[in-house]
Amino acid sequence: MQSARPGFTLIELMVVVSIIAVLAAVGLVLYQQAQKAGRDGKRIGDMQEVQKALEQYYAANGTYPAAAAYSNLTTYIATYFASGSVPADPGANTYTYSRNASCTGGLDKYVVCAKVELISKANSDTAATDACASLTKSATSEYYCAKSLAN
Repeated sequence: MQSARPGFTLIELMVVVSIIAVLAAVGLVLYQQAQKAGRDGKRIGDMQEVQKALEQYYAANGTYPAAAAYSNLTTYIATYFASGSVPADPGANTYTYSRNASCTGGLDKYVVCAKVELISKANSDTAATDACASLTKSATSEYYCAKSLAN
């Protein structure tokens, strides 16, 4: 008669490994979503901070910066940030800035946009290039934009 040896059968070990693999896959997906949400949160915060800096610039100068691109804004509004420069995207994307000093009624307006990773955080279909136009949002929007408050 054979005596029973203590231990696990191959089937039991395969079941445990399968359960661990499923839990690891679910955890990885949730972790990646949390990272995306964190980066999008920073992008939205950046757009709001840039919006505040641009409004302070407008209050001091009576016009918005005539920068040709977002990267040129440092020349105009860097002093409104503790770091001494405008915020940069936490990923591989770049922020955009567009100004139009001759909107309907002679209004001076701007729009700054960031491409977000989670559609639920977006408020615009495109990186707005016309500061006078209104933002349009759909189910596939990819951008978060902040527009001029004054005017």
